[in-house]
Amino acid sequence: MDGTGRDSDAAEVIDLAVDPRQARLAGRRRFRRVIAPFLAAALLIGATLGAIAVVHVISRDDALRLADGVLDALEKRIATEAQGWLGPAGRVAMLLREIQQSGIFREDVLLVEPIGAALLRSVPQVASVYVGSMRGDFIMLRRNEQGGIDSRVIMTRPERSVVFTTRDAAGRVLSSVADPTDSFDPRTRSWFQGALEADGVHWTNIYVFFSDRVPGLTASLAFRDRRGTVRGVFGVDVRLDTLSALLARLDIGVGGRAMIIDGAGQLVAFPEVERTVREGDGTLAPVRLDELGDPVLTRAFDVFRIEGPGRGRIQVGGRSWLTIAAALPGVTGRDWSVLIVVPEDAYVGFVGRNTRIALAAAAVIALLALLLAGLLVRQGLRADRTARRLQVQGRALAAQSAAFAALADAGQTEGAGARPLLETVARTLGARRVSLWRLGMAGQSLRCEESFDALARPAVTGTRLDGAAMPEALAALRAGPLDLPDAAADPRFAALARGYLEAAGTRALLSAPIRRGEETVGLLWVEDRTADVEGAEGFARAAGSLLAARLAPRAAPARQLAEPVRLAVGAEVAPTAARRLPGDGLLGAQRTRVFLNRLAERRLGERGLAAELFRDITVLVVRFADPVALAEAAPGEARAPLADQAMRLLEQVAAAHGIAYLRVFGEAALAADGFEGGGQRAGAMAAAALELQDRLAGLFHAADQRPAFHIGLDTGTAIGSAVGDATPTYNIWGEAVRGATAMAEAVPEAGIHVTETTRALLGEAFLLRPRGRFWLDGAGEMTTYLLTGQA
Repeated sequence: MDGTGRDSDAAEVIDLAVDPRQARLAGRRRFRRVIAPFLAAALLIGATLGAIAVVHVISRDDALRLADGVLDALEKRIATEAQGWLGPAGRVAMLLREIQQSGIFREDVLLVEPIGAALLRSVPQVASVYVGSMRGDFIMLRRNEQGGIDSRVIMTRPERSVVFTTRDAAGRVLSSVADPTDSFDPRTRSWFQGALEADGVHWTNIYVFFSDRVPGLTASLAFRDRRGTVRGVFGVDVRLDTLSALLARLDIGVGGRAMIIDGAGQLVAFPEVERTVREGDGTLAPVRLDELGDPVLTRAFDVFRIEGPGRGRIQVGGRSWLTIAAALPGVTGRDWSVLIVVPEDAYVGFVGRNTRIALAAAAVIALLALLLAGLLVRQGLRADRTARRLQVQGRALAAQSAAFAALADAGQTEGAGARPLLETVARTLGARRVSLWRLGMAGQSLRCEESFDALARPAVTGTRLDGAAMPEALAALRAGPLDLPDAAADPRFAALARGYLEAAGTRALLSAPIRRGEETVGLLWVEDRTADVEGAEGFARAAGSLLAARLAPRAAPARQLAEPVRLAVGAEVAPTAARRLPGDGLLGAQRTRVFLNRLAERRLGERGLAAELFRDITVLVVRFADPVALAEAAPGEARAPLADQAMRLLEQVAAAHGIAYLRVFGEAALAADGFEGGGQRAGAMAAAALELQDRLAGLFHAADQRPAFHIGLDTGTAIGSAVGDATPTYNIWGEAVRGATAMAEAVPEAGIHVTETTRALLGEAFLLRPRGRFWLDGAGEMTTYLLTGQA
């Protein structure tokens, strides 16, 4: 914790490699060249959008105020039209009563017929005129389709009679029919009874006229004699379909509608007159507003019932609607109201359209502003990129020059192997591990010759990978350089990931082939590099070129046979005698002398045995299966037989791994070690077998021959003794020799067959695969293994 109580780990990290002054200059330059142009463009765009928004709000408010005025005018017009349409009906009833009170009708209701006909012809709002007396007499006059008058007269004295008369427009009688079955009684009708109870004109509820099948209502008024006795009731029918037609002619905007409803929500007048009547149970009835199935009208009526008359705005289906509701006073005495609904965009839609046009223009302006800002930024950044590119290229050239110089120095280091060069590659590319792999087994296997691990983990040197298990990966690696950020994600390298990458913890792999002429002899692998070095592939190829010479087969110097040299135990041998001696196989004279002296030091004679017994000696047997191929010329200028090159490789491998004993007999060779230390030399013999496998496979492949050789390994008891007189040599025989020979005879071409005894001594340092059960004479049944590489 620091003095402020904050965790010191959260303190600001300061990069000492960055010059603060240069950092400030870079920040100002970035602001001028990148931020300032876009900031100016953003201000211009923001100002334009702000102006559009202000204009939109003002225009919309003005449009809504205009809409309120238009709707108010419509509401007043509808009220005026309704009063003008319905008012005459009440006045006709009052006129008839005044005429009756003047004594014109007296007791004879038939006298109302000429007056009623005159009213029908002069007052279009009146659909029919009728009079009913207290005795049940009744006369009704109504228009017909011919432009004349139909009458229905019911008289109760001297006896009841009902006569229907039709007249044309000139008043001529077209037909007169009596109907004795007619039982109509006006005194039972609501218009009659309502007039008796009313003090003035009585208006009925809305109902559907049976004959015309349109909604309407009746204005009725009782008339009296001079003594005040009620003598009858005048009635006037008013059709409401004409009022609906008036509403349909109103211009209320696209989608707008106006209607008149009563307090129960029944339609008095509606622009679609056919929807004002419904039929049910054989009768006609007016339609309620909520029965139209229109969610907008239903919602507007619900708001009106809750909030009462006034203006409002409702949302239905994501669309805004303007509403106005007002009472319709002084017409019928009923609770009637005018309801108008209109889409808001019918009045303010032009504002949205104008705003969209303005936004489109603003978008063009914004695009031009951004384009101009982008051009300014591009011009500035291009200059900065050019300067940075020159700096980066300069640093890259300097780094590559230093790296190539380091590679050249590492490649010229004598006796240091490939490790200095691999370390230089790892340091230059920031790699976790760099390794050198040799192609063996006629190009069908990989063996790690040497590696450098930056984290000093266990080396992978000696690891052998079977190309038959990953043919696609091997083909891609041999074809050319590969830079794989995630090698396991490539389907071609799935087998390589399972066999090596996952176990080594490798994800990214840079592979460069190492070629000798047109032939790929090996691979340079750079694993998990972190440095973003320009031209990393080219650098890896250059390093591979320096490593090519280290993977070339080491040609043995030409030999001349020396004169026979007699060799005895403890004898001194001149250094120049380290050449091939007749009869001693490939066991050099110097090694023979050292080996015989070592046996002599063990006091063989004091043990009472004629030969030396070795308990844990490891024997390696190489058997060549094609004698004709051994006689063919090996590749190269010396034209030596393939057998000679193979034996030289045996010598080189034996010398590299410190093997004490090596002998050639016929089409086979035998190497052994562990004369001192016993089973501790089993690992060295196994490593020698793997190297010999790869180098012999490469030799046979270069000679265009199949790898007709077999290798066997066994650890056990052997007997050794110096044999011969003129040129004494050392020979070993026994159980281990027989076991190794049997292993070599029972293994596929180019394979390494290992007994169970040797497998136990190798432990976890090598990779072995069980071969199966094997019967060995003198030892019985045992499990054998195929040696495939080092762990």
